[in-house]
Amino acid sequence: MKRLQVLLLLAILSSCSSRDEIDLSKVDDREFAEFLMVMDSKCIECHKDYGNTDYKYWIKEGLVVHGDPNKSPIYRSIRGSKSGGIQSMPPLKSAQITEEELSKIKSWILKLDKIQKTDKKLIVSFDPSNKLTSGELLERCYKQFTLTPLPISSEIKKCEDLLKYLSYDQGSLVTTDIRKKVFKTFQLFHSNWANEYNFYTKTENWATFELLDTAQNAYAFTHNLFSSNGRIKDLFQGELNYISKRINKLKSNFLLVKQDGRLYRPEDRYKWVLGNNDEKIRYWSPSPSKVARGELTGVAIQQRNINKIYEVYKDIHEREKHNINTDINAGFGAGVLGSPSYLTLTFGHDNMRMMDGGRHTMRTWSKNVFKDFMCRSLPVLELHDTYKYVNKKSKLSFQQNNTCMNCHATIDPLSGAMRNFSIGFNNIIANKVDLKSNDMGHLQVSIPFDIQRNSHLEKIPSYALKKRSGTLRYRNYRGELIERGFSNPDELGQEMMKQIDPYICFSKRYLEYFTGVKIDLDTLIKNRNFHTAQERFYYELLLELGLDLQKSQNLKDLVKNIISHPIYSQRDFKARVKYED
Repeated sequence: MKRLQVLLLLAILSSCSSRDEIDLSKVDDREFAEFLMVMDSKCIECHKDYGNTDYKYWIKEGLVVHGDPNKSPIYRSIRGSKSGGIQSMPPLKSAQITEEELSKIKSWILKLDKIQKTDKKLIVSFDPSNKLTSGELLERCYKQFTLTPLPISSEIKKCEDLLKYLSYDQGSLVTTDIRKKVFKTFQLFHSNWANEYNFYTKTENWATFELLDTAQNAYAFTHNLFSSNGRIKDLFQGELNYISKRINKLKSNFLLVKQDGRLYRPEDRYKWVLGNNDEKIRYWSPSPSKVARGELTGVAIQQRNINKIYEVYKDIHEREKHNINTDINAGFGAGVLGSPSYLTLTFGHDNMRMMDGGRHTMRTWSKNVFKDFMCRSLPVLELHDTYKYVNKKSKLSFQQNNTCMNCHATIDPLSGAMRNFSIGFNNIIANKVDLKSNDMGHLQVSIPFDIQRNSHLEKIPSYALKKRSGTLRYRNYRGELIERGFSNPDELGQEMMKQIDPYICFSKRYLEYFTGVKIDLDTLIKNRNFHTAQERFYYELLLELGLDLQKSQNLKDLVKNIISHPIYSQRDFKARVKYED
């Protein structure tokens, strides 16, 4: 036993020797060695990932909480810990952990409270020989702003000269050649922020793409960037939506998307229809206004009440007509979070699903809010944050398990903001175009609508009719627990934009575009107590950019701060970083 303990101590000391950013003078290696021996004898056979680890692993993975055994998942799971946890490990009675072994585990977790980051200074420098010349730097900027090479003769002499093109020529239009290029560049950039590109197409209702623009939120960000008075927090308020302004010199005879999966037919072979009866065709009149196509020249606020509809259907198996009164272009509050396009893209349910607050909520939307606007993946809480939300008596299995609630404690209360949302079809008349005949195709669209505004619909759970309230709950960039209640979607938008995290996310996206540096915020946040010098450099750089953006509320300032940063003029976009000796 002594030989094993000595070997463990040597391994630990060896692995700790290079950790210049962590103060190890307060770490008692003996306690950790004893802890590892208990794990090795009772747990490693099943939990092989626990083997050959140092103390940082247990903290990063959220298995232990500094100085608090009763909040540490590893301790709470052990039989006899009297911690209020599941206390079901090890599962075999023959491998039960003794009181002495339990005491060793507890002792090490208590000792962890002494581990702290050092105050060592981070030294940052930039290689002069790796710096671009002024001409090379201008070429880099111009290509990134316009996606075209720098002309031989140009009025633009330095990167800062390009900033003036982050504006409209007149109103909300771009008419000059270079502004058109810059506008298209940033619209394309913003369009790639979200990964949900497909509307609900279970029954090949591709016509949704004709009425709802998947780039709707991107227009909002681009407009905010080019506006003279754009404040980024305004994007998360209200019910306004944006559409593109385009010049269409060549009129197409076809729809944007092939409708039936087999044939690409002229647009005049399709009709906007309503109803559930092939024999009594009813046309959608006036025909809905479609997504613009052609050369992008600007952005406009979308008009209301031009795409009204008064009925929806579930599917061909449930042909009942549901009376509604809705405007397809109406937002649901919280700006880009509640745009009809974004909600339809992230609905995540079958048609006419009514949210019940338990099995069915807007979870896909919640998950995407964190991914698209905070650059975070679930879980965004630590395991010990969610014990109080576990309900062992719940009929929903995921509510009985802390591992499940680690995600659900975030996405379920957040989804309350859009609890009234659902989608239905404008018709369920069978398409016959697959027969390659000349029959008229019936365009089928996913219609976003507000259940609360259409409360005469039948079979609606009370949850879906209540006000759009909920909680924003997560660990932020600094590791602090954020819990903010809201009573409507706009309040959610306000609470989000009071936090640093959206600004960090937008800074990360812009920094990645201009430098190619990919930063995983989840890893950066998880490792915040154990940053390498390089990680700490990027952590502090993003914090600096994010705080500046939160203060200025101006995306132009963010662009300026990035292209004027020393890292941008480096040939490889790299800094020399190390901790002070």
